[in-house]
Amino acid sequence: FSYRKLFARMCDNILAAGAGVCIAAISSLLVHLGAELFAILGINFIKEWKDAPLFNWLFFPAIFGAGLSLPVWRFRRLALLTFRLPAAFAAVLALTFAAALGAAGPAPLWERDIAAPLLLAFTALLLLFAAAAFGDGVGAKDAEAEEAEEEKEGGSGKWTRGILAMSLLVLPVFSGLALWGLWLRVEQYGLTPLRIWGGYAGLFLLLSSLFYGACGLFSLIFMRGEAGRWLGGLRWANPILAWVAIGVLYFSHAVVLDPWRVSANSQTARAADGASDLRDVDLGVFYEYGGYGAAGLAELETLLRAAGGERGETLLAEMERLRLAAESGELERVLAARGWESAATYGEATATAAEIVRAMKLSRPYWKLTCAPPAECALLALDLTGDAEVEHCLIRSYPDYAWLDCFVRSGESFERLGDLVLRTRTRNWFSELQADLRAGEWESRPAAVRDVVIGGKVFFLSPDRENW
Repeated sequence: FSYRKLFARMCDNILAAGAGVCIAAISSLLVHLGAELFAILGINFIKEWKDAPLFNWLFFPAIFGAGLSLPVWRFRRLALLTFRLPAAFAAVLALTFAAALGAAGPAPLWERDIAAPLLLAFTALLLLFAAAAFGDGVGAKDAEAEEAEEEKEGGSGKWTRGILAMSLLVLPVFSGLALWGLWLRVEQYGLTPLRIWGGYAGLFLLLSSLFYGACGLFSLIFMRGEAGRWLGGLRWANPILAWVAIGVLYFSHAVVLDPWRVSANSQTARAADGASDLRDVDLGVFYEYGGYGAAGLAELETLLRAAGGERGETLLAEMERLRLAAESGELERVLAARGWESAATYGEATATAAEIVRAMKLSRPYWKLTCAPPAECALLALDLTGDAEVEHCLIRSYPDYAWLDCFVRSGESFERLGDLVLRTRTRNWFSELQADLRAGEWESRPAAVRDVVIGGKVFFLSPDRENW
């Protein structure tokens, strides 16, 4: 071989390995996304399967090998080719989930806050795959030659387009259910900037799903997956959708659709409404909305003073407490401490759970702490290191799992030590742990061992969650 061909072959091999890694990463994302969606419906076998060691040993090498087999000499369309296998997998997953959803009904979706974001993310991924497959077909200079080449390779392109077209028919259902779920949360807790952005994204994805679904249905009936004309309607639909997206982004920065202004008005109306539950009114959110929040608080104060009553007096007192905290620079601490007075505490705790949460946010700024006391969060205080000083472990419980994050006081703040990890897992370990803590059955081992025994179960302090 000449040097030019040798370097070209080396580049091909590098791109092939890159394609395999990309496919493995995308497929891993799809597996996790699908597992969470099915778990919402009570179907947990995918979630259990993906956590099994056999899955990691078989699935990812197989997917990586599929990436290596791609014809990577087509450099300009490497990204589109990389999408081919995950696109077919996502399409099958969408059709299967739609069938399971039809059998189980949508009710389980509303029990989990994560259902709407998962559905929107899944819809966006499938639309991306469909657009990539569409570009894969029309991007070739000679569509007939491309089709013949794909037939020679086993017809995977044609089959991918066919099953993608079928999956596009269920996408309007997914995006519609996501919007419905968002609307239920709005009725319960009012508008927030995040819910408004979710609504904008949901409406755009619903419109896109309708366009793509119509093109997919037309292709299934008339085009039979032909590469050159498959999803041909997207030639005019995609520019329209692009202008819609630009318009939404533009007007969201105008006063009319500004998420912060709309959220402030929504929260003001909810707080002033005497029929709304006082426990669902959060005056702290107004301080997140800038000038709109300040205007909302001023309007709310006027409305509450005019309405009078015990409910109004309670909210006015809370409003005054937050105002004084803001003036003294203690607003962040006060907002973090709300609701934690009722959190369960085990041992001689010398700090509030709110301080621990604030320390955790500093140590892991990208984590979203969603536990709410007293049902989901508790604080365990004990000597983990044998230095006669108390360390603190924040216990966060969820329907399917639990975390015990441990901290030590360092001056005026807290430093994260790691997790308390059970050495031998049992099926109902967390419910048993809660019962043992309530009964006071725990002890610390010497510092050299750094173990904690709770009800006969041994925990060790892991500095990294990867050791779970």
